[in-house]
Amino acid sequence: MKKKTDKMSSENNKRFRLSDKLNLREILIFIGKFFVFSVILFALFSFISSNYYTFIFEISKPIIEYFHPEHNVALKKDINFSLVGSFTNIIPFIALVLATPKILRNRKIKIIALGGVILLLLQVIFVVSTISIPLEIKEKEVQVNQQLDKELDELWKMLSSEKEKDMANELERLQNEGKPGAEISGIVEQLRSYECEKISDEKIKTLCTELITKYKKREDELKKERQKEIKPSWLTTTVSSFLGGMGMIIFPFILWVVLCYNYFVQEKFAVRKEEKSKTKKKLKKKFKY
Repeated sequence: MKKKTDKMSSENNKRFRLSDKLNLREILIFIGKFFVFSVILFALFSFISSNYYTFIFEISKPIIEYFHPEHNVALKKDINFSLVGSFTNIIPFIALVLATPKILRNRKIKIIALGGVILLLLQVIFVVSTISIPLEIKEKEVQVNQQLDKELDELWKMLSSEKEKDMANELERLQNEGKPGAEISGIVEQLRSYECEKISDEKIKTLCTELITKYKKREDELKKERQKEIKPSWLTTTVSSFLGGMGMIIFPFILWVVLCYNYFVQEKFAVRKEEKSKTKKKLKKKFKY
């Protein structure tokens, strides 16, 4: 009976109360434990990081190929440091949970399991968004180039139609002047191939030069406008940069606070419920006698 009472009292001592205050010694012990656990976990992670990345990639691959079916996604050997570095956010989270006092072992295992799954999902999202960036750029390039080709064809038709009447008049003039048919045919071929500098007749050469100059100017403007459209979506870029930057640092701490605090709150209510139950029992005994 005494052993049972001692066991219950020791469990109650482990329970966290929101009114508890950590002293400097407890804080230093927590920091020391966190540092030790982090070093050990980082050492272990260095041996499995490559396999772990492959595991994450294999989960991410079907998702990437679903959104980009025309691309065959392959795992690259030269893994970007930010990709591997982002996976280390699971290490500080585990170290924080292990170093946190007044949480029973079984509870810590549950918290680590739940937090690990959440971080795993975040890592998959990060890999999907990061690998999708160059794929989206390639897809956008194809779309933009197709659109640009159509616009340039329409532009040339529009500009050439503007000069068509003047060109026809000038070619008719050459015929009236008695120019040989071979020479006129040569000029027509030079017009079709945009070789304005080879045209012997100055008036036709000027018309051709004006047409080409106007076309080239508008072509450069269109290319610059369309180049601005070749970029990944805002959502993909934002998710990748956040999860690969600040997200990598803050998510472990957010998860640690949320999951551990949730446990602490549950324990607080459990303690209150137990105290109320004990009070009721005492009152019943008192009124009974």
